[in-house]
Formats: sequence, C-alpha cells, structure tokens
Amino acid sequence: MRDTTEEIEKFWDIKNLGRQNKKKQESSFARKAWSFIQKNKIHHMLEIGSGRGRDTSFFKQKRLDVTALEISSEAIKLLKEEIPELNTIHADVFEALSKISDSMFDCVYARLSLHYFNDDKIKEIFKNLYRILPVGGFVFIENKSTKDFKFGRGEKISENAYRETPENPINYFFSTNDMQKLATQFEIVEISESTEINTDGNTNAYVSLIAKK
Repeated sequence: MRDTTEEIEKFWDIKNLGRQNKKKQESSFARKAWSFIQKNKIHHMLEIGSGRGRDTSFFKQKRLDVTALEISSEAIKLLKEEIPELNTIHADVFEALSKISDSMFDCVYARLSLHYFNDDKIKEIFKNLYRILPVGGFVFIENKSTKDFKFGRGEKISENAYRETPENPINYFFSTNDMQKLATQFEIVEISESTEINTDGNTNAYVSLIAKK
C-alpha cells in the first residue's frame, strides 16, 4: 500500500463490504463517553471514522446530532441505509478537519480512527480538534495501545509504528504518555487503559483520552 488517500479508501471500502451483516453492539468507550455527554448537555457531535456505525447508531438513539466523518464511501452507504437522516462527510480525516469552521461541534468522538497518522499529522489533527470545539467542548479518543497484541507485528516503520502486511495501512500505537503529550492544549479529564479479548482469543489493548477545551 502506498498510503495515498485513494489506496486507504479502497482498503476500508473492502473492509466495510465484508462487514455488511456484522455490526456489533456499541463499544464500552461509547457508553463511557455518553455518561460525560449527558452531564455536560452536549448536542452536536463529530464522529471521526464511523465505519459500519457501531457507535453511531448508539449515539443517534440517544438523540445526539451526529455528523459522521468517514473516508470509506461503502461505509457511508451502509450508514445512510440504516440512518437516512445522518449527516455525513466523505473525506480523508486530515484534510477534512482543516476545513471545518471554528467551534462547530460540541464534542468530537474518535474510536480507533486516529492511529493511522504519523507524528506531524496527529499533532496537526489535535490542533484542529481544539479549534473546532467551543470553550467547554470535549474530545473522546480511543487508540490502539503499545500493549495491543498486534504491536510489533510486521514491518517496523518507526518507533511504535508497524505495517502488519503489505496490504495494510501503517498502525501507530500509543502509550498513556503519548496521549498526554498530544493533549497539552486541553484540560485532561482522564487518560486510561483497557483491554478486551477478541473472538480469536487475542488481547486488544486501548489507551483512551477524555479532555475538555
């Protein structure tokens, strides 16, 4: 994979076509985010990397005004079939965020969608996340951890970055310290780690950030 926008979209289109009938229950991180959303009277959410809509449907059922930012046209097609009224942005995350107006969303939710960017790009993404939130706005971010079972698999690209197979995009794995450094503009509410055993018996490991502007 050459890691161009076109190649990455093609990769996720194929992935999402294979997930047409495999939608899961909402994630535990979505439920955790919802507890903060309720308390802080949040209404307008930007969800980055909605995929098949596992958490999107959950937030829509809670009557949040969700805009789904997604690179895969197949994912958006499936989302719109299930939630016709859903606001969507079909674009690359890095490019799209730079075009969103200041203070446009009350919160940003990104689960397993921001660990595909190198250091320079992820720093720029965090700057834009801060910019598109109003004072009091929240970010809810969950990335793959350096404790994940896939860490160290495949070709090493840089420290904490690996390409599992030639067909896969590069995965950047995070520590709690990495998340803390990225969120220096924000008031950090919580940084935490969690694990779950997947259907193959392997350990998925995550590092999560909840922060406020």
